[in-house]
Amino acid sequence: MGLFGKKKQQDYLTLFFESEQYDSGDCAEILKQARLISRGDVEVMSAVEFAVRDPIKYIRDHAARFYERGIDIKNEDFGDEFLAYDLVYIAMVDELKARGYVSQVSPDYECEPDEFRAALSEIKGYEKIRDIVSDLDLDTEGVTANWTEQLNAALGGRSFGYSR
Repeated sequence: MGLFGKKKQQDYLTLFFESEQYDSGDCAEILKQARLISRGDVEVMSAVEFAVRDPIKYIRDHAARFYERGIDIKNEDFGDEFLAYDLVYIAMVDELKARGYVSQVSPDYECEPDEFRAALSEIKGYEKIRDIVSDLDLDTEGVTANWTEQLNAALGGRSFGYSR
């Protein structure tokens, strides 16, 4: 019981990271990807390094972002679908997206080809891949995960995709 008889709310986020035995050393690949995608952008790297170093504080500071993704850190079951690594990866994606380095569509989302191309056109450096994107054979029944694979193949394996 807390002050005035109110039950103290459990800190599910801390319990989750303790139970996962989180080790920031396991996130070297996340830092590498952030550096490659952003070409070492100082703001991106600072934010991602903070997320890796202190994920609990980072997630609390950005709880609204996670909530928009359906991750409610105040719900005791929020960690049932994720590993600690996943949450730090999501933090990286959010930081890259906030600064225009990535565009995000759900991997199982079905959209029109023009909608997919419009999402790609929002990323920094789009002008370098514009011709490749316009040449993609995006069928009208396509699922974005298939189109992302096609884009990656057209770019010689130089695009990143993450499906979770």
